[in-house]
Amino acid sequence: MILVTGGSGLIGSEVLRGPSHAGVPARALTRDLKKAHTLPGVAWVAGDLGKPKTLHAAFDGTTTLFLPTHYLEDMVELQHNAIAAARDAGVTHVVKVSAFAAIYSPSGDGKIPYVDGRDVGAVGVVTLTTPGHVRKKYVLTSIAAKLKFGTTSACQGSESTNPADFLEGIATTPGAGHGIS
Repeated sequence: MILVTGGSGLIGSEVLRGPSHAGVPARALTRDLKKAHTLPGVAWVAGDLGKPKTLHAAFDGTTTLFLPTHYLEDMVELQHNAIAAARDAGVTHVVKVSAFAAIYSPSGDGKIPYVDGRDVGAVGVVTLTTPGHVRKKYVLTSIAAKLKFGTTSACQGSESTNPADFLEGIATTPGAGHGIS
C-alpha cells in the first residue's frame, strides 16, 4: 500500500493521480478530511504529522511512503514523526521530496529554474510504483531559467485573482522544458 502525505496539496494530489489512474491502491493522509477529493482506488485518512498519535492507523499496512513537507520551522519534527511512524509500520520504501523554497534568495536579480509541481508529482509516481529507485537521488530542474527571482517574489506577494496575469509568455504545459538529471 502506498501512503501519500500531504495528499490534498499541490504535489501530493498530483502523485495520487498516478496510482489512481493505474488502478494501484493508495492511501492519502490529510489533516482535514474536508479537503479530500474523490479518486478511484484512493482511501483518505485523517492524521497530522505534528501529532504522532494520529498516525498509526494511516501508516498501518503501508509499504511505501511519499513524504513532501512544508519548509517551515517544524519541518524536521514533522519529517521525524513520519519516518518514525513508517518504521513502526514496517514501511520499506520512502520517497522524500526536498526543494528550494524560500522567498529570500542570494540570486539577486538572476533567474531561477523553477520546476512545475506536476512534474515533481509525475516523478514521484514513477519512484513509488516502479522498481530500481532505492537509495537514488533525482534532481529536477528546468532546462532554462524562465523567471527572474524578483518577478516571482512580486507574483507570490500579489493579491491578483488571475494567475494568468503572471504566466503570460511562460511555458505552462506539464513537462515542457523540465527534465531529470
